[in-house]
Amino acid sequence: MKIRHFQLILLGLCSLIFPTLSYAQLSNTLYFSQHNPRQHRVNPATQPEGKFYVGVPALSALGVKAGNSRFSFQDLFQNIEVDGQKRTVFILDEHAHGVEDFYKKIKYKERLFASYDISLLDFGFRLKHNDYITVGVNTRMETMAIIPHQFPDWFLHGMENCEEYDFRLDKLSASALIFTEVAMGYSRVFDEDWHFGAKVKFLLGHGNVRTDFFNAELTGSEQEWALKGDAAIKGALPGLQIITDEKGRIKEVAFDGDQPISSYTRPKGFGAALDLGVTYQLLPQLQISASLLDLGIIRWGRDLVSLEKSSNFVYKGVEYDINNDTIDYYGEYKNQIDNFYTVNESPHNYSTSICAKILIGGEYAFWDGRVGVGILSKTSFYHRTAWEELVVSANFRPNRWVGASLAYNLFDGQWSNLSAGLNLNLGPVNLNMAVDNIPFKYGKTNGILHPTDKRSVGAMVGLAVVCGYKEK
Repeated sequence: MKIRHFQLILLGLCSLIFPTLSYAQLSNTLYFSQHNPRQHRVNPATQPEGKFYVGVPALSALGVKAGNSRFSFQDLFQNIEVDGQKRTVFILDEHAHGVEDFYKKIKYKERLFASYDISLLDFGFRLKHNDYITVGVNTRMETMAIIPHQFPDWFLHGMENCEEYDFRLDKLSASALIFTEVAMGYSRVFDEDWHFGAKVKFLLGHGNVRTDFFNAELTGSEQEWALKGDAAIKGALPGLQIITDEKGRIKEVAFDGDQPISSYTRPKGFGAALDLGVTYQLLPQLQISASLLDLGIIRWGRDLVSLEKSSNFVYKGVEYDINNDTIDYYGEYKNQIDNFYTVNESPHNYSTSICAKILIGGEYAFWDGRVGVGILSKTSFYHRTAWEELVVSANFRPNRWVGASLAYNLFDGQWSNLSAGLNLNLGPVNLNMAVDNIPFKYGKTNGILHPTDKRSVGAMVGLAVVCGYKEK
């Protein structure tokens, strides 16, 4: 398949960068699920109760989540009556109302984020009474886009709010990566109160697309619009071939869809990451915990592509002569556009970080530990941006066999997020599942059912076999 227009390849890159799936690891709702053998994935200091467990391949931990940081479906679309007929219109439609209320919801930066996490191999075993080893192989995808509030402001209001716009493009970023992690964890009980754990991860990168902006600036006024500074789109993509002319400009883009599967699964980069965790029994009824997850990078070095901005672009507008339709208005800027970007024929290796997270939690348990009230703070970091999630949960553990959690979540300033989780130990079989930010309103688009009242909706499921439970 051959693509002859650069705009199409940019559209393809955007489809990778801006999907609608979100973070998937172990659900925040199950953080205090004490009888769940995979709790070490959110805090490597925790130990499964049994002497040995093994996860069912591809089902040991499988989760997806969809959303964004600010808007639900009903924020973007309105059901109104137009000329006596009910219609669903976009917020910017001429018949829509409340555009300013929509704009007021936009904060300093907005996020589009995505990930999935599928466990291919997962097991753990106890070395001695106080030591536990875990091993896992997981395939993961992470995507993130940061959009400064200036862009929707200009889109909605044009130049009416100021005489000149100054967009610092280094605040704009987008990245998508797919990788496999091979993890080995160790946890130790030092006494009845202190548990420590660490996990080392070897990362195999399979594909990546990212934007780079260096002192890039877009300024706009009534006189001219100018794009200055350095910018690039970098990637490690199998099968993509960019054919250039003698000046390094894109002449043709080709994708080889007949490549063997190994060309896609073969690592395009390597990296490492680290997890750390600790738990402390502060009081007989109160346990506090903290963990640092996914502190690491991937270095990309194979199947590299790099599209780089090579010149500044200045647009001064066009004076249209209605009486002369032979004027080439495009010709004045054609040369600038043609030379605006070039292909680096010898791209350098580059590095990307994965989304690091800090979790701090505490649970007060009573009725001999059967009921607990917990609070969890989760802070995520990406591209000089941090955001916070806060989870308040009620956890029910009447016995080893059944556990349930109900949680209320604060996500980007919104408290209307109810989540639920269930953990079952059916003999040696452990089954856990969770739904985050349960939607209560639904709509249909082209016959597809989707939630309308939530900015993010997620679900996860896990299945494992646990042997050698401790004596009570």
